[in-house]
Amino acid sequence: MQIMTHELRKILDGRRLLIVLVLSLLWYFPARSIFLDPLRPVMVDVRHEMLLNYGNTWNENDRGHFRQYFQERVQRFAAELAQIPEAANLNITTFEGFREEVETNQYLFDILIEHPIWPLFVELQERYWLTQDLDIERELEWMVNWRTQQEIDRWLDTVSREEISFFPREVYFAYSGFISSVMPIILINIAILLAPLYLSERKNRMMPLQYSTKEGRNLFKKKIMASTLAILLVTAVHLGFAYGTFLQTSIHLFLGMEVSGFWYDITFGHYLVLTAGAMVLVALIFGLLTLCLSRIVPNHITILGVLVPILLALMANRAFTFIVADIISTRFDESQTFNPPHLMPLSYLGIILLTTLLLTLQWKRECRLDIS
Repeated sequence: MQIMTHELRKILDGRRLLIVLVLSLLWYFPARSIFLDPLRPVMVDVRHEMLLNYGNTWNENDRGHFRQYFQERVQRFAAELAQIPEAANLNITTFEGFREEVETNQYLFDILIEHPIWPLFVELQERYWLTQDLDIERELEWMVNWRTQQEIDRWLDTVSREEISFFPREVYFAYSGFISSVMPIILINIAILLAPLYLSERKNRMMPLQYSTKEGRNLFKKKIMASTLAILLVTAVHLGFAYGTFLQTSIHLFLGMEVSGFWYDITFGHYLVLTAGAMVLVALIFGLLTLCLSRIVPNHITILGVLVPILLALMANRAFTFIVADIISTRFDESQTFNPPHLMPLSYLGIILLTTLLLTLQWKRECRLDIS
């Protein structure tokens, strides 16, 4: 136990922890401003109103009520629009006409964006797109042309239920982008803490002395245990900060809603737990591979030359979105590439088996190492 505690203290070196803290703070604030701040308040307000009126799902009666209320709001908008001279001069008397005109008429847009009618128009825009999503036949026609039969069957199974979720995809994309940007900084932190673990011992020429004793040859197992604790600690701190930041927004309102576009029926809250588990698993795999690499390579330059290109390649190809955020999605959303239901589970299984094999081989190598 003393040896493992000593190894853990070596990993959690004060200077490296300070570097990790500074890098993390510099990383988080831009990530929040990019992915969370753009969430539209009107989307949150409309969906919150729907949650209060209909609960986490809505049935046909609820959807009928929503359409009726939308028409009432459209009529109110038309009445207020009739009082605006600029709209009357252009013969715009309806919501549909105003929506089409404002998209192309910059003059009208500049005048009315500060007008009291504008918030009502933005609200109606949100409700309008929700009514479009209720057109089952139009949605099915689109899916037949652009989706696989597996996805169509999954969608039809969802539609066949009396209760349908109206979870906002905008929230999913915000979470997906934010949490995928958190994964790289977790791995960078882990690399900074674990990479020098064996290098200091090699530099001080302690390796032959360690391997001259039975306890020294078992040191690799102690380092694995200490590294695992350090990885879990770093990941837990990051996840606590990331989810705390995320749930400070109005997104906590949607935790009980079922998310569409997944292979399985789970709520958004369950999805958050699933992705957190995926991040812990990825962090463990990467950290233990970093430990093996630290044991093999001769110096800091070599280990940086291996780890930095790997991390940059993963970030450039949006791999963290695929392996974390899109873990159970029917599509890799940005690329719209089909994601078969068993692809990600099998990928994780393969990576776990490969990591276990590498650790086993390294452990056997430690036992047989000749120091003569």
